[in-house]
Amino acid sequence: MVDSRFVREYFHANIPRSHGVALECGQDGDVAWVRITPAANPGRWVVVSSPGNRWFSVGVEGGYSYDYVDEDLDREEVEGALDELLEISAEYISSGGSWSTEGWLKSPVLLVNTSQGVRVLRRDVLVNLRDFLRRWFGNAR
Repeated sequence: MVDSRFVREYFHANIPRSHGVALECGQDGDVAWVRITPAANPGRWVVVSSPGNRWFSVGVEGGYSYDYVDEDLDREEVEGALDELLEISAEYISSGGSWSTEGWLKSPVLLVNTSQGVRVLRRDVLVNLRDFLRRWFGNAR
C-alpha cells in the first residue's frame, strides 16, 4: 500500500540536498509534504504534497498549483507522479518558469518546462474571478 509514509520516505531519498536550498518535510494528517526554498530567493518556494494515492500536488507562492488526480495507481506510477512533481519543483526553483494568460478571464498561469512538456500551474478559479472583477470594475467596494 502506498501511503503518506512512503511519500515522506520518497522525498527524503529523492530530493537532492544542496547548499543554498532549504528543505522542510512534514506531515499534515494523512498528507506528506516537502517545502523547498532557495536561500538566494526566499520569496520563491515550492510545496509538493500527497497522501500517497488519489492526488498529487505542487504549489508555489501566489497560489499557483499543478494537481494530478488518479485513484488507481500502483507503486511505480506513484513514483512517476512524484518524480514529475519534483521535476516541476526543481525547474521552478532554478528558472521561475514563464507567465501567460488563458481563458476569457485572462487568468494568469505559470508555465514550467519539464522533460515531459510544459506544465501549467493555475490559481483557484475564485481568485481569478475576483481579480477579473477588480480589473473590470476597479477596486471600488
